[in-house]
Amino acid sequence: MNQIYYFVISYMLVIGIAFFLIDFLSNGFLIIFLKAKASRGKKILINVRSKTIHYFTTGEIQGDFLVYHDRESKRNKQKTPKRLAIEKNDVFYRAFGVTVCNVEEGDNNFIAPYGSSIPGFDAIKHSNLYTRALTKPAEDDKDLLKILLIVVLVLCLLGFGFVYFKVETVNIAVEGLKTVTTGAV
Repeated sequence: MNQIYYFVISYMLVIGIAFFLIDFLSNGFLIIFLKAKASRGKKILINVRSKTIHYFTTGEIQGDFLVYHDRESKRNKQKTPKRLAIEKNDVFYRAFGVTVCNVEEGDNNFIAPYGSSIPGFDAIKHSNLYTRALTKPAEDDKDLLKILLIVVLVLCLLGFGFVYFKVETVNIAVEGLKTVTTGAV
């Protein structure tokens, strides 16, 4: 029975060493590729092209934006991910059974599969603006509250005016009755 354990442990060590050796030789591509493949289409494999090297990372599509973390944002200790606006769908292509896109790190541009560049925007500079826009409270509620208060005040004034005029007519009627009853006696 101990020999079976020795065989299992030795094979697991050989497989583990081979896996980490392949991952080391591919500069971390294997784990990132397996992460994109295991997501079943939720994550996109992104080929980030910097000035000196190409490396891979994964990202997701959220609305009309591609959201991902790259080495530059990790170097700058940014907690918010980069966002690139997706204007055309021809920046994505299928390779190795996953969806892939190419991004230029310095200019924050998509690079189309045939080589031309599709301009994006400075994701680091504008990330705070998008976060503020997404979390901004709706100003319509404040305007609606002001309008509602004005309407309530106007209705109260009309109500008080109505009651005042009704009291005046009742006072006139009472005065009329007093004069009629005092004159008859």
